[in-house]
Amino acid sequence: MKLKFNLYHIKVWQRTISCSLLLLLSSSYCTFGSEGNSLTEKKIIINRLSLLRESIKTNASLQILFYDDQGDESLKSFQLNSAVASDIYTVTLNNSSQISFDKVELYISTTSSSINSSDATNQVMLHEADSGSSSSASATIKVFTTANGYSTSSFLNANGSDEFGYYNISENFVLSDLPQGILQKVTFHFNSVHFSGTISGDNKTKNFTLQFSKIDIPFTRLCTTNLGLNQNLNLKMALKYSELWKDTTTNSYTIIDNTKILRAITDLTESNPIISSSENSGIYNEILKNWNLNTTIKEHGCRK
Repeated sequence: MKLKFNLYHIKVWQRTISCSLLLLLSSSYCTFGSEGNSLTEKKIIINRLSLLRESIKTNASLQILFYDDQGDESLKSFQLNSAVASDIYTVTLNNSSQISFDKVELYISTTSSSINSSDATNQVMLHEADSGSSSSASATIKVFTTANGYSTSSFLNANGSDEFGYYNISENFVLSDLPQGILQKVTFHFNSVHFSGTISGDNKTKNFTLQFSKIDIPFTRLCTTNLGLNQNLNLKMALKYSELWKDTTTNSYTIIDNTKILRAITDLTESNPIISSSENSGIYNEILKNWNLNTTIKEHGCRK
């Protein structure tokens, strides 16, 4: 939106820099024109400050980290207990595994304020004598998308490490011209997720395929949230895919117990079972629960 200024407005702007901060503390420090138009000038300054803030844009970048239990350099193989604490299962994924995103959405809360002219009970930043005017603020959630159509079959190849172990990190997705505000939520929209490989344990080995399609995972436990002047947001979201195979209960194992995921898969009679919403759906539904674990998707480095 372009603003048109007349000479009067320009003079008001000249006084904005020196007086606006003081105005926020006490309007009595600055004198604005005559008694008759001082309130009008204050309204103009506050509204101009709000518009100025809204006109200053910031940027954000997003990277996605993929990792397993980080027990070694390999991202293809990891170990988990299932059913019985002493039963250790090894999951080995092969290179046909693939993760495809439809998009990733960032929900940013922005606040804009303006001075109105009727409610004397909600005065903000105006002199006590200037009754009859008020300030209003409204919060708006704006949604911005990135990583549109991003797909990776190389997430099993480590290309980075930290003090916890190795990971694969995606390209850097940059969002420009974002409003200043607070990042409230990140939602992952997966187009498809495909894992294939073998599970070995309890003296059994089973080839398997695990398929998800069109799943949406919202995430709100964020540490990196502020988008402001000189505060570009650098967000790293982590997907710990090994958590998907964790048992969903700690109850004692029973026959046909889908909550003991790795044990249940190796107990299937098929030699190469497919686990999806339409095949072996009992196990699939238990794995689906693990998508919402705080340890499956999280902000990298965030301790919330």
